[in-house]
Amino acid sequence: VFDQAFSTGPNTPSSFPSLFTGSHPESYGQVSYGNLLEHRRPIAEILQNERYVTGAFHSNPYLSQIFGYNRGFDFFSDQCAEANGTRHSSIFNLLGRELIRSLHSQTPFAPFIRFLNKSIGILKRFENFFHFLMRYGIQAYSIYARASKVTEEAKKFITTHKEGKFFLWIHYMDPHTPLLPPPSYIEKIDGFEIRRKDCLELYRKQVSKKHDLSDHEIEKLKALYSAEIRYLDEEIGHLIEYLETNNLIGNTSIALTADHGEEFNEHGDLLHKEKLYDELLHVPLLVWDPDLKPKRIRTPVSLIDLSPTLLHLLDVEIPQEMQGHSLLPLIKGESRSRSKIISEVVHTERWNLPSSSIKIALREGQWKLIHNRVGKDELYNLKEEPKETVNLINEERQVARKMLKTLRQHLANRAPSKLQLKSKIKKKAQYVKTQYL
Repeated sequence: VFDQAFSTGPNTPSSFPSLFTGSHPESYGQVSYGNLLEHRRPIAEILQNERYVTGAFHSNPYLSQIFGYNRGFDFFSDQCAEANGTRHSSIFNLLGRELIRSLHSQTPFAPFIRFLNKSIGILKRFENFFHFLMRYGIQAYSIYARASKVTEEAKKFITTHKEGKFFLWIHYMDPHTPLLPPPSYIEKIDGFEIRRKDCLELYRKQVSKKHDLSDHEIEKLKALYSAEIRYLDEEIGHLIEYLETNNLIGNTSIALTADHGEEFNEHGDLLHKEKLYDELLHVPLLVWDPDLKPKRIRTPVSLIDLSPTLLHLLDVEIPQEMQGHSLLPLIKGESRSRSKIISEVVHTERWNLPSSSIKIALREGQWKLIHNRVGKDELYNLKEEPKETVNLINEERQVARKMLKTLRQHLANRAPSKLQLKSKIKKKAQYVKTQYL
C-alpha cells in the first residue's frame, strides 16, 4: 500500500494518458491532451503483443474509443450508453459524447463547436438542459454504469479467459458526480437524513457556477462520496472473492488506484477542476502480487510508474519510451522513490477548452511548487503546512527559483521536434482526406 501516491493530473483527460503509457503528455498549448498519444504504446497494447487476452470495462466518455483508449484491447466495453435503459438517456449520452469529442479532439468539427460555444453559448445551453432533465424529467437518470453491473461483466470475461493469460482493466465511476449511492448505502450515512431527491438537488448546486452550498450541505456531499466509496469497496470485494473461488488469486497481480481526487471547498471550489492541490492529486494506490509481502510505503510515488511496475511484475520488458520507473525495487526495499513528482494540467475556464497556458506542479521533498502561466506561482512547505494555504513564494525565493529551473528543463525536454510536428500534421491531413473528402 502506497500512502503517498500522486496522480499526474487533477482530472481524467490529464491523468490517464500517463497512467496507461507511463509517460508525460507530449507537449503543451495544444487543444487537448485527452487523446492517447499515437507514438506511445499503452500497457494493453504491450501485453496484447505478449499474447495476453486484454479486456476493458468502463463507462467514462473521456476514456472511450473516440480518444484511442480501445488500443490494445481485444474486448472493449464502453458502457456509457448502457448505464440507463431509457431511450432518453441513450440520446442524451450520444449528444454529450459528440460535444466532448468535438471540444477535446483534433477533429474538423472542433473549431465549429467552439465557435458555437463562443457565439451562442452552446455548452452552457447543453448544461442547462442536463440540469432540467435531472431536476424535472429523469429523476433516476445516471450517466454511468453501476459498479455491480461492471463487476458482473468483468466476471464473465474472467470466466471465459481464465484458462490463459489475461489483462483486465476495470474503471468504476461510482465515487463521481452525480453522487447517487444505492438506497441502502444512503440509509447507512451517519448523522444525515438524505433522500434521493436531495442527492439530485445537491448535484445541481454542486455543478452550478454560484456554488451556493452551505457548510452543512458540503458535509452531506462528503458523506455521499464516502457512501459511494463503501459501495465500491464492497463490489471490489466481490470481484476478489470471485478470483479466490476460481483459484485464480494465486497467480494474479492486482493494482487498485484512482485517476484523481475530489475537492470539497478546500480551495474555494468543488468537483475536480484545473487545480493542482493535493485533494485532487493524492490518490490511493495498492499493488498486490502473491510473491510480494504486505507492506506500507510512505515515500511519495507517481502514477506514471504504475504501468512499468505491472510490466516488471509480469517479466515483460519495459519500453524505453516509458518515462516512469518500476516501483518493484522500492517495494522490496532495494531503492528509494523518485526524487521529484510532476503533475500538470492545461489551464482552461471550463471543459479543457483551448488555451496556451498550463499549470504544472513539482514536488521535491517537503516543498511543492505550482507554476501557473496565468496568474501567480505558489510554493508550499508540505511538512509544516500540508493543507497548502500559506503561499511562501515571496519568502522562499531561492527554493522557488531552483524548482522553477527544474520545471523549465522538464518542459524543454518535452517540446516536440519539427519532425514530430510535421509527421503529426501529415497524419491529420491524411485522416481528414480519407474520412471527409
